Amino acid sequence: MKKNILVVLLVMSLLAVSAPLPAEAAYAPATVVLNGQRLNFDVEPVLVDGRWLVPMRAIFEELGTSLEYQAASQKIVATRGSNHIELQIGNTDAYVNGALTPLDVPAQAVDGRTMVPLRFVAEALQAKVNYKKDSNTVTITFKENQDTSTGIYYATMCEGVDESSWSPINETTVFSMQAEKLYSYAVLTQPLTGTMTAKWYFLNGGQREFITEYTVSGEGVNDIFYFWINQSIFKEGAWQCDLLINGTVATTLDFSIVSDTGTYQTIPYWDTWTYEGYVDNGKPSGFGTLTSADSRVTVAGYFEDVNGDLHVTQGGMVFDTKDEVYGDFIFYANGNEHYEGTYYYANGNIFDGVWEIRTDGTSPERGTYYYADGTSKYNDTF
Repeated sequence: MKKNILVVLLVMSLLAVSAPLPAEAAYAPATVVLNGQRLNFDVEPVLVDGRWLVPMRAIFEELGTSLEYQAASQKIVATRGSNHIELQIGNTDAYVNGALTPLDVPAQAVDGRTMVPLRFVAEALQAKVNYKKDSNTVTITFKENQDTSTGIYYATMCEGVDESSWSPINETTVFSMQAEKLYSYAVLTQPLTGTMTAKWYFLNGGQREFITEYTVSGEGVNDIFYFWINQSIFKEGAWQCDLLINGTVATTLDFSIVSDTGTYQTIPYWDTWTYEGYVDNGKPSGFGTLTSADSRVTVAGYFEDVNGDLHVTQGGMVFDTKDEVYGDFIFYANGNEHYEGTYYYANGNIFDGVWEIRTDGTSPERGTYYYADGTSKYNDTF
């Protein structure tokens, strides 16, 4: 990328005045889907220490709870059916049906709004929560909206775990041979009485080769289980994990383990920029961040070098003026940039659409401006 990219981005960064940003603002706000319907919040979800926080009243209303907020103590009390939640702004001690449940990220005030941890509140109300990194989407499903006849409420394969809030992280179906360990994560429809077993198979030439198994016994108390396998038994290729309840297969999880094609590195880019993330053959390839030499512009997302052009998907770009851009970007080797997404100005204006910034200084665009007062203007110059 030519050096004039930096100049163009820095010019863009002078468009608006400063305003506070939540933590990890370089990440695009997640889409939240409840029982198949997308939720629209008046305040976008924010990512804090790896946890999505959403507006308190909006999410509890959508989840069908009664809500009580005690302003003096900043205590939040929510009830849905037989499930009862208590949490407090800034306090990592929460209570689910009277039981202490530590939080890694508490409820907190962000720009004057009370925000609560999405996965915690949904799972505490007995909803299934799933985050898909490729689409940056959180899906929430209640038991009454899915088939639970097998006894399995939710099951998936994951790498890494945050047991303090029941939350799997790095959820996917394809894992690296370099992963330290993998696990099947299962939530049952009711506390386990009897036994639950995980059996792992390697698909060798289409035939299932038994590798290992692990069994736990329940006493009618716990309904969430993790079954681990370590790197020492990994084989590259397709795998299956059978989850059995009292000897009967309830569900089978399909996944793959593959060799790494890249490494995590920090490398110089475009002479004056720094890239930190996954690299393949000396080029960005995977999730990472790109920062200008003076730290005035930061880009985060999934990077790929395509014949010298740098493609960024699910990207976020933040300027020191606090302007934010979310979407997919292309930084062309000839000096142009192409953006498709949403540009949030710090003054409250929003542009949603497609635009380019060209080396001749022109900026053709197609989309809609939404002004802070709610009015809009459609723009079409391509």
